[in-house]
Amino acid sequence: RTAINPVHISSTSKLVSEYTGMICQPHKAIVGANAFRHESGIHQDGMIKNKNTYEIMTPESIGLMRGDAESGAGIVLGKHSGRNAVGTRLKELGYDLDPDKLNAVFTRFKEVAERRKGGLE
Repeated sequence: RTAINPVHISSTSKLVSEYTGMICQPHKAIVGANAFRHESGIHQDGMIKNKNTYEIMTPESIGLMRGDAESGAGIVLGKHSGRNAVGTRLKELGYDLDPDKLNAVFTRFKEVAERRKGGLE
């Protein structure tokens, strides 16, 4: 056990980056901008079912908020996203589609996602 409070890890990392001028790489474990982002369909499905599947710690435990635009933590819809992630996001937005409509939306989503670089949030 240590006296370190992990809730300050993210803010401390940003402070060090700001003072030193060293940029933290986006995929750096724990403190990178993409550390808690999930775009791969299999990862997204696992996260929807049980967040502990792919995260040994939560973004909140290091001072970030899941779903906060600044932290970027959470599911990012993109060309690698699966049907479950798209359907879950639509439900979060208030759209509860039947399977046929979800399939149609998902097909169109994949077409758009293939043409774009990065997430589609």
